[in-house]
Amino acid sequence: MEVRAHDVLTDPPVEADLHLLHRVDTEFENKQWRGILDRFADVRVLFAAAEILSPGVLLGELRGA
Repeated sequence: MEVRAHDVLTDPPVEADLHLLHRVDTEFENKQWRGILDRFADVRVLFAAAEILSPGVLLGELRGA
């Protein structure tokens, strides 16, 4: 295992068996997330939740989208 700082907004995936995306900025805009997901589409990714969404928070997120 190797831990690296990585700018998911601009950097391509590094060579790895699995990419762990932990505490990724929850405030990225949809366009930014599409770019991230496009760049990582061909590699294995494990997302670790940065926060747990309660029903109230989720409803607020959906209203703001």
